Amino acid sequence: MKQTSLEGRYAIILGEDELKDKSVIIKDLSTSDQEKIALDLVEKHMKSLPL
Repeated sequence: MKQTSLEGRYAIILGEDELKDKSVIIKDLSTSDQEKIALDLVEKHMKSLPL
C-alpha cells in the first residue's frame, strides 16, 4: 500500500475482502480510526463526517 503526499483527512480503502462483501473502509487519517461501511451508504456517511 502506498501513502500519498496529498493532504486529506479521510481515505477510502477498497480491498479484496471489501469487494466480496460490497463495502469499503473509511479511515480518518488524523486519528487512525476506521470503520467498515456498506457501498450503498458511503455517500451518506461521507456527508456526515466533519471536515
